[in-house]
Amino acid sequence: MAVFICLFTYAALSKLFGFRMFEFTLCSSPLINPFSSILAWALPAIELITAILLFLPSTRLAGLYLSFALMVLFTGYIGYMLSDVARLIRTVFDRRVRDMGLTRAQWLVLTRVYRRPGVSQTELAEMLEIDRASAGRMVDRMEKNGWLERRPDNGDRRINRLHLTMDARKVHAAMWAIAESTVDDALSPLSADERAQYAELTARVKGRLQALAGATP
Repeated sequence: MAVFICLFTYAALSKLFGFRMFEFTLCSSPLINPFSSILAWALPAIELITAILLFLPSTRLAGLYLSFALMVLFTGYIGYMLSDVARLIRTVFDRRVRDMGLTRAQWLVLTRVYRRPGVSQTELAEMLEIDRASAGRMVDRMEKNGWLERRPDNGDRRINRLHLTMDARKVHAAMWAIAESTVDDALSPLSADERAQYAELTARVKGRLQALAGATP
């Protein structure tokens, strides 16, 4: 019980001592922004109330219920933030590669085929989570632009294997440099130690999700 009391007390005090940064974080979220000024005060207040309820024997049960509710909300908030960070990074990256004449669909295809040279059109459709007809039209356009080439499968002539052209490899190299710059800009508020910790924690979460989904890296 003492651990929970310390946890909620620390969480509340850290928000209050770093109030401006906490409020700014809430403001940056489109979902929370309209209520950010209220939540900035309400959340640490609720956490302190939870710690007090847990401390007093007569209100400990109510404190446990409240702490459980806060943990459920926090877990949902983490999921939302992870999704929102990924969305914002894609948005910034989309804008930066637009000058190269790349759409999101095109850079996704370039990335998938670069990682899996020789992938079939059906496999590409599954990787992009689109139907085969849409994938076929996309491949046709990119082949016409000189970025993809179809090569017949050695074992089954009915299957075409997709490969990047030399021009596409140059585009991918330039695109990758922009991607690294985008991630570097996104992580710029973090110190070197915080970046390392973030990378480690993210890798652990990704590994767990891959195990649950039966996916490959």
